[in-house]
Amino acid sequence: MKRRFFSMIGILALMFTLVGNVYAEERTEVISGPNIRLGKFTVEYPRSVTSSKSTAQGSDTFVYFLNLSKFLSNGTFNETCTRTMTGHLMEDDLFGGDDLVKVYEAEIKNREVKDIAVTTKISGDIESSGDNEAELYMKFMISSCSGDADSTYVYHFFDYYMGIK
Repeated sequence: MKRRFFSMIGILALMFTLVGNVYAEERTEVISGPNIRLGKFTVEYPRSVTSSKSTAQGSDTFVYFLNLSKFLSNGTFNETCTRTMTGHLMEDDLFGGDDLVKVYEAEIKNREVKDIAVTTKISGDIESSGDNEAELYMKFMISSCSGDADSTYVYHFFDYYMGIK
């Protein structure tokens, strides 16, 4: 009986040790993608997320794109051009310039997103030591092509959310 009791305590201790090493993640609400003027960045506002680590790290950030669809636009729009949508995941700094944490690049053909590639620009600390709260925001741009009107906007065609582990 005592042996069984001590075995159970050992198993429980092992479970608590393993669970302690699992990292949680926090993410924003689902955000409706913006209307984007061709050739110009559209800047979203910052949202706070809290890292499970003692200091927020760029390698732990992420953006997920949802509900990608064919998009509509106003104005003159070159239909035959292959475009790039660029998304910059930024960390808002109160003092000094904001940090470019990750770059998301998507190829657009026939008004549809084909692939999205991500490049990490800052994998280490994106906040001061001991600060685990990051203020993240996105900047989006879709390349313009010859034949597009300067005032052409691409209307909302995706949703997204940002987060950190």
